[in-house]
Order: sequence, then structure tokens, then C-alpha cells
Amino acid sequence: TYARAVTLMGGAGSGQLTKMVNQICIAGLVEALSEGIHFAMRAGLDPERAGQALTLINELFRIERALAADPPAKRLAARMDQSKTVLDAFFQWSDVQVAAVLDESPISKAIGYARNQRLALQRFLGDGRLPIHNNRSELELRREAIGRKNWLFVGNDEGGEVNASFVSL
Repeated sequence: TYARAVTLMGGAGSGQLTKMVNQICIAGLVEALSEGIHFAMRAGLDPERAGQALTLINELFRIERALAADPPAKRLAARMDQSKTVLDAFFQWSDVQVAAVLDESPISKAIGYARNQRLALQRFLGDGRLPIHNNRSELELRREAIGRKNWLFVGNDEGGEVNASFVSL
């Protein structure tokens, strides 16, 4: 699956939505490429192709970890200096590899996804406030999705109220 985030930005102090930006989570691309590596290994194919892409994307995450505590303006400058070069290399790699991979294979799907979503995957480069991924949001939503089934069987109304109190903390 591919993680997708819509990042909303409001005007300064207005309290109103002024712009909605479609941004794709890079971590979803990593998941798809990892699936391509596992498929290649199971099928006895060459997993180096997806490994090359993951190396580039891991470099993006390394850069972001180094910038985590920096203010948005500094993060933006570093992204334009460092991350843009890495992401451009990834898309060049994708453009070359698209003709070399088997159609409908997981790596082909990941490359096709990256090429089709290029603009949204690059969105974080133009704004230092935007995260490179939405892993934290995904983690928080996962708790709710998993809990939804568990909460069907809390036993009684009082158990449901206690559970709701804990979840809302």
C-alpha cells in the first residue's frame, strides 16, 4: 500500500484554510520498493535494482534526520542543496529502469507509482515545514484501526467508558 498525505496550511493567524497541498509520503515508496526486493529474492531474480533505489531514498531519510531540529528556513535551504540532488538521481534512475523491469512486477509498480506521482513526492522540497513522511500519523491511525475491532468486545457500557477514557488521553 502507499501512504498518502494531504498537508493543510492555513494563513498566518487567520484560522482559515488558505491552501491545500497534495503530498505523497516517501515512506510508502520505500514500502513498495522493499516489496520489489522481496519479490525478486523469492523469484530468484536480481534484487540489486530495487536496492539501488532504496539506497537513494535512505539517503533522503539520513538528510532529514540531520535536519530534524532545524527551523523550516534552514531545512528548506538544505533540502534544495542536498535532498533535491538525491531525489533527482532517484527519478533519473526510475526513468532508465522503467524499460528494464518486468511489467506488473512489484518493482515495476513501484517505479510506475514514483514516476506518476513525481510532483507530489517532490512537494517537501519546496517547503521546509512539510515532513518527508507521515509515519507518525500512520502510527496514530493504526492504533484506532486495530482498536476498532477490539472495542466491539469490551464487555459492557462501563468497560466501554473506561476504554474511551484511556484512548482519549
